[in-house]
Amino acid sequence: MAQSVIPSTLALAREELGEGKILEAEQRLRTLAVDRSWSAAIRAIALNDLGVIAHHEGEWEQARQLLEVSLVHDDTVALTHVNLGQTLERLSQPGEAVAAYRAAGWCGGEEPSWAQHLRRAAAACADGSLATRVLNELRSEHRLVPTTEQDLGFLRNDYHPGRRRALEDFYLRAASLASGGRVLEWDSGTGVGCEWMGRHGCLVTGVGESREAVQYARRHAQHPQVAYVERERFRPPPPGDRGYDLVVMRAPDPQSNTLSRLIELVTPGGHLIVPESWLPSGPPEGTRVGEKPPEIAGHLPGRPQRSVCLVRSGAAALEA
Repeated sequence: MAQSVIPSTLALAREELGEGKILEAEQRLRTLAVDRSWSAAIRAIALNDLGVIAHHEGEWEQARQLLEVSLVHDDTVALTHVNLGQTLERLSQPGEAVAAYRAAGWCGGEEPSWAQHLRRAAAACADGSLATRVLNELRSEHRLVPTTEQDLGFLRNDYHPGRRRALEDFYLRAASLASGGRVLEWDSGTGVGCEWMGRHGCLVTGVGESREAVQYARRHAQHPQVAYVERERFRPPPPGDRGYDLVVMRAPDPQSNTLSRLIELVTPGGHLIVPESWLPSGPPEGTRVGEKPPEIAGHLPGRPQRSVCLVRSGAAALEA
């Protein structure tokens, strides 16, 4: 079936919902949701709509599960985060609901998009104070990037378990590439990935993009095998010293020379995991594509979901 058919199929399902044909619409959406020939974004939309149906039918636990899976496929949709927040409120989980509402703001875009969804949530819930509070906080902060202790805590707890499991699988696979060697994670965020790789025997350096992120990681993701440093204070290994067996960078960096700098940090024969969007023309000179890492949702909404594993050319470094 051609990709162009998908939007009309979704439109038909929503038309059926409007006409009260719930069973027909639900069947159509379930078919889309499990068909892997469609893009992750389309399956995410279908799962979101199924979650909304379950919510309106009072099946809130089922709605939560469907919406969480939708966000695993695509966590860039503010509406899905807000829908999850409403469902979590129904399940008497206010902390998780606030996290979901805030994630809607992190999706970016024009304010009316996410703000409108939050206003709708405030009107729909019996007590709309949570959604209203988050809406006012996001507006007053004038930012969509989580840097406060509270925001980093929400990311650390990773309010939907499906994404947390996907992240853990990603870092477990990454640690296996390093085989207990030296690992660098560029833009290490809350430190959760560094901690997981440290637990699997790697000697990890996490480079944080801000002082707040590094301080948070040091408090909440401590491990004897892990050290954190701010980006401005990071220094590469001296000439002649062995580089890193693995460098991980899950989100694109606005600096144009970051990729070439990271490649230089990898020891010959070592691995580099970077966003797929960084390689529009294939692997850079001096590297080749290695095994495919697992697909995961970005650690922030709006970040790439697919990564590529590169292997730096040259013989693998020998152990001293």
